[in-house]
Amino acid sequence: MKENNDTGGLDKDSYLILEGREHDGYSYPDLEVCINRLGYNRGQIGDILGSGLSHAAGISFSDTALDSSNGKPYIGNIVWETALLLNLCSGYQTLNLRQFIDFLSLLDEGRKGRRKVHNARGNLMDSELLERVWDEIAGKRHPWRGEWLDAASWGLNGCYINYDHRIVNKKLVPQKSEPVEGCVREYCHVDLFSANRQGLPRVKCDAKEFYYYPPTINYSPPEDLRLNAGFIAHSEEVSLRFGVSEPPWSTTLGVREVRVRDFKEIAELK
Repeated sequence: MKENNDTGGLDKDSYLILEGREHDGYSYPDLEVCINRLGYNRGQIGDILGSGLSHAAGISFSDTALDSSNGKPYIGNIVWETALLLNLCSGYQTLNLRQFIDFLSLLDEGRKGRRKVHNARGNLMDSELLERVWDEIAGKRHPWRGEWLDAASWGLNGCYINYDHRIVNKKLVPQKSEPVEGCVREYCHVDLFSANRQGLPRVKCDAKEFYYYPPTINYSPPEDLRLNAGFIAHSEEVSLRFGVSEPPWSTTLGVREVRVRDFKEIAELK
């Protein structure tokens, strides 16, 4: 697995700075989040196929979806496990739910001019660009698009949540595995930004901006059934979903590259 401090080839204009946060005992460091979903890169894909990881074996990668805000293609035919592996094997991470909510909040405030947002070079990002990124992720319009997130629920009625996965002995292993904490437990519209420290919404909402498919489910599945997290947008709905990682639900779901901000680079920029 590559170290993520190799910045050769990194387009710093395409990464925004998400400052580290603390939420009721959960914290994360400053991150650099790509404003585009991951596109096909032959060298990067070679790292995955050559890694010997069971979920990567025999998979054929290609750009199958298009970012409608800028025309850039991205890999959109991947299941949840492969999405996380694509990032981890290349020295990157995938946003967990709490980080993703903070990322969306930053985009929302930035596009409205309420907050300054900087790219990885330290330069201020234009509000019109942030508006396009927001619309690609959360705009209620055609076509169907979305991305996988680093979270999965499991257990009877989805009562546990796993996140912050890493590769251990060629397997995806969560660094956090916790009981689901106080959150909305029904299919409904929610205030996405009311999320708890696990990134799960706590408040239902009359405004029909974001729909929610919770990790808790109203039937008794096998205890080892895992529901994976993704964020979906199309003309009928914008939603945070927990579901089984199988097509066709995943046909246009991509993944976003994230890396921990390198403080040596910060010093160089000053």
